[in-house]
Amino acid sequence: MAECELCFVIVLHSLMLSISPHQKVILGVLDHAKSLQKHSITSCSTDSESNTSAGTSTSSSSSNTSSHSIRTDLNEVRTTAQQWYMRSMWQVLFPHEVEKAMQLGLVLIFYKEEDPFCFCCNLCVTAKAFDTLLSLIGNNLIFYSASNAKQLPIPYQLAITLYCFGHFGIAAGVEVVAQWVGCSVSVVVKSMHRVMLMEKKVAADWVELVLCAAWQPGFAMVDRTLIPLHCKPGHHGEQFFDHKCNYSLSLMLVTTPNLHIIDYILGPPGSVHNSMSFQESHTSIESAALFQEGEWLWADSAYGLTSWCVVPYKQPLSLIPSNHQFNYHLS
Repeated sequence: MAECELCFVIVLHSLMLSISPHQKVILGVLDHAKSLQKHSITSCSTDSESNTSAGTSTSSSSSNTSSHSIRTDLNEVRTTAQQWYMRSMWQVLFPHEVEKAMQLGLVLIFYKEEDPFCFCCNLCVTAKAFDTLLSLIGNNLIFYSASNAKQLPIPYQLAITLYCFGHFGIAAGVEVVAQWVGCSVSVVVKSMHRVMLMEKKVAADWVELVLCAAWQPGFAMVDRTLIPLHCKPGHHGEQFFDHKCNYSLSLMLVTTPNLHIIDYILGPPGSVHNSMSFQESHTSIESAALFQEGEWLWADSAYGLTSWCVVPYKQPLSLIPSNHQFNYHLS
């Protein structure tokens, strides 16, 4: 009985700490220990009655065999409970050494070759598009470090970023993505940071190749379009009446010059001015973090001029020949 009580103490202590990732196994051990305890009490009671009534050596031998069997089972239960308990304590003392299930191998190896639909559902791009992106960013030095801390393989970092980009709300949170990947939150953040820096560099290189080297820091642009509505909305419909005499919604896109969408604003009424709608965007709110010194965003004359937002010259400055030529190339 003392061994059974010890088993109960170990298992209950593990459950109270709530540190075991295998609670079903612990509960199974607990149920098994309870059944053995009940069986032990019943057997002892039966053996006692048998010894009292008959007093034969056969009953005594049966009792010894039953007790030995129960003692062996209790030892097995105690050993199993102690093993799970020690494993749980190891996870608390050394949390970075806990084995995690990683989904990336399944997505990048099996789904990519055998199930393109599931691959696209996870990363929101086709396998061909994934390989193209990987070829564009794979040779950059940002993914290589001289320190002892090794980075994730580049395909894994790209997959983490695409998974975040392809989901919205809670599903795109770094904690949720870290659980999906099977890594820490810091690994998710650093992977996304590296890939986004590479996306910025690819866009800047495109500007230098197609336009000129002086405009390379202008790696993004913003513009708005109006989505006409079928009829006047019933709730505050006047606010949706735009300058083109239509009822519409405003859709604003922030893209790289090679037409990769990096931010959007959808929903403001058509009557709201471009600069006012743009102030609600993540690009405008987090401009200090997104644009380093000397980098900017291209916009038309409907937007305000800032250190990170370059717009065309307006009259009378636009009448100067050099400014006029600048506006021509910008448009």
